[in-house]
Amino acid sequence: MKFKVGDKVKVKAGGSFASRVHDGQICTLEFVDENTGTLVEESSKEYLNGDKGGVWLSELELVTETKGENMSKVNYHLLSDSVIINHNAKTTAIRRGDSRFDKVVECIRDNRLDEIPEILDTESAFAKKGLTLKDGLLYMGEDSLPETLSKRVIALVENNLPIEPMVNFWNNLKSNPSFNSRKMLYAFLEHNGHPLTQDGCFIAYRGVTSDFKDCHTSTFDNSVGQVVAIDRNKVDDNPNNTCSSGLHVACFDYAKGFGPKLIEVKVNPADVVTVPVDYNGTKMRVCKFEVMAECENIRTEHVYDDSDDQDESDSDLESEDSYYGSY
Repeated sequence: MKFKVGDKVKVKAGGSFASRVHDGQICTLEFVDENTGTLVEESSKEYLNGDKGGVWLSELELVTETKGENMSKVNYHLLSDSVIINHNAKTTAIRRGDSRFDKVVECIRDNRLDEIPEILDTESAFAKKGLTLKDGLLYMGEDSLPETLSKRVIALVENNLPIEPMVNFWNNLKSNPSFNSRKMLYAFLEHNGHPLTQDGCFIAYRGVTSDFKDCHTSTFDNSVGQVVAIDRNKVDDNPNNTCSSGLHVACFDYAKGFGPKLIEVKVNPADVVTVPVDYNGTKMRVCKFEVMAECENIRTEHVYDDSDDQDESDSDLESEDSYYGSY
């Protein structure tokens, strides 16, 4: 069989007389010598200088590609801050800083292009967690994750980071009967920097008295380890009522100004009732929380206006359910 430069060939068993060319390797011909053999890939220059880098012509077979095989080839373009991958009619841009970037570049450098599709296959990673990616959003069964949460989970998978806290958070959130809470809670938590726990709850803060009682009635025990709860139907679920009945938790900067002690509380997303529209989305009303710890170092600078941000007024305290207010 006649071979020409540019042909894609496969080395048969025993066909290589070069330490750098292996049996079964698929190569592109760069130099053909009818008498001695053929040189492949980067071996040509070294071979001409006396290095062994060839294969006997009689031990090569031509590799032909079907249309489908050609489409499945991995094509790439390396840029200064990203690499563009094209595979199976899909183009993906991987930016520097993405955990996949170095892996993809290494595969390109080592001519292991066939491994790149698996690196890019985030859908399989989602499937292992019971998630499905459709049109840029993640689904758990027939339920779509809120857009902000969905984007965050996708980013975590792309950076090879664990997503269990996020998935558990969504499982908890689905149990919340409030449509508004399910829709906006994660965006609120991310905006205020509330950490998530492994079981899908989140950490918030609450100001209390020196003996760990609530600041208004001194009847609720907020000591470390206590679980504080009230009936959900006694918590005002109207977000337009900024000062109303319920157990209140907040971000650090808001909560630190209420009471001489500051505590960390763990809240299940299912127990969030509403986030008032005022106060720039920094506090919420819940029906249950667990006290996790006392914050030992309370920052003392003031970032709020006492006259405007006090949670309940005297008139609020006269209402039937006002004693459920926490600040």
